[in-house]
Amino acid sequence: MNKDSKMSFWEHADELRSRTFIVLAYVAVFSIFSYIYVEDIIQILLQQSKPYFINFQVLKVTSMFMVVFGVSFFTGLIISFPILIYNVFKFLSPAFQITISRLLVIVILCSILFSLGVLFGYYIIVPILLDFFTSFKFEKLTIDIQNNFTLDQYLRWNVRTMFMNGLIFQMPVISFVGSKIGILTPAFLRHYRRHSFIFFLVMSALITPPDPLSQIVTCIPFVILYEVSIIIAVFTIKERADK
Repeated sequence: MNKDSKMSFWEHADELRSRTFIVLAYVAVFSIFSYIYVEDIIQILLQQSKPYFINFQVLKVTSMFMVVFGVSFFTGLIISFPILIYNVFKFLSPAFQITISRLLVIVILCSILFSLGVLFGYYIIVPILLDFFTSFKFEKLTIDIQNNFTLDQYLRWNVRTMFMNGLIFQMPVISFVGSKIGILTPAFLRHYRRHSFIFFLVMSALITPPDPLSQIVTCIPFVILYEVSIIIAVFTIKERADK
């Protein structure tokens, strides 16, 4: 630990480059592995669209290649997330004084939260958004308008939605890091609790249909994560004080 803390700038830069290479190598390996099952993965991603009778099409010569490449890459990135988190916190461990056992706990917690966020995006957010955006109808127009989506854009939107929810679910980890370096405190988080809840409600209202049930269902996980973040901040600040 002390040895790491005395590393020069260029030694830190070299370690950062090495860890970046390791993460990219794992992403590449898992992307290649995902390519083997890319048709099954695409079938899963399209599953939520079946109730809405959406017709998919490609408009460019390179579209199918980009679909296969994009789905394989993002699947590899999602699978590699625990390795990414491990290397990030391993690089930061000298500054935060993170032990190996705590590092493993952080990696496991981040992986679980990320997985829950991805599943929440897939099973809750994506269907709600599909239901909302496909519900718009023109009553006065006499032409028949069908839901013909480009396959690459739909899959990109689908994967991006799930991935962003996975990142949002990292809120407790962000609270831990912020508390460790003194940016976030329990008092600060409690003070802005109401502001945050209003923000969550507004965000839920923007991404869900205009009915209270959908908004509440979407908002509840964010509220729970915020409260967990306060608890984590309390224990982190207390630990800093004891030292």
